[in-house]
Amino acid sequence: MVLKAVCLMYLLLISVRDIKTFSIPDTMNAGFIATTVFANLESLPLQNYICGILFYFILIFVSQITKGLGGGDIKLMGVLGTILGFYSAVFTLLLASVFGIIFLLIRGQSSKIPFAPFITAGFAVQEILKVF
Repeated sequence: MVLKAVCLMYLLLISVRDIKTFSIPDTMNAGFIATTVFANLESLPLQNYICGILFYFILIFVSQITKGLGGGDIKLMGVLGTILGFYSAVFTLLLASVFGIIFLLIRGQSSKIPFAPFITAGFAVQEILKVF
């Protein structure tokens, strides 16, 4: 429970930065990793670390093809993959994508948008629903 609350706080900070600058600095992602993953080594199973790394590399591959996600978003989802596990991270990304599409439809134009706020919303909804 505490881990998820800390994750949400970091995600909110990262979202504000992404909205203002359209970038997520590596230092913020590194702080997120250090605080959430390394502080909870005993509570996170080894399979979560493996799934997070796998999810990270899958996103890099997909991003190279689609040019849809920025590097900071990929790293952020890699950290969430480590914390949540593969399936919950995929569900979080799916929710974030749906929220982003809805935002673009309401906004009425297709342009570059900060994606971290939608990742944060996807994470929050996934945690509330506890689907996986």
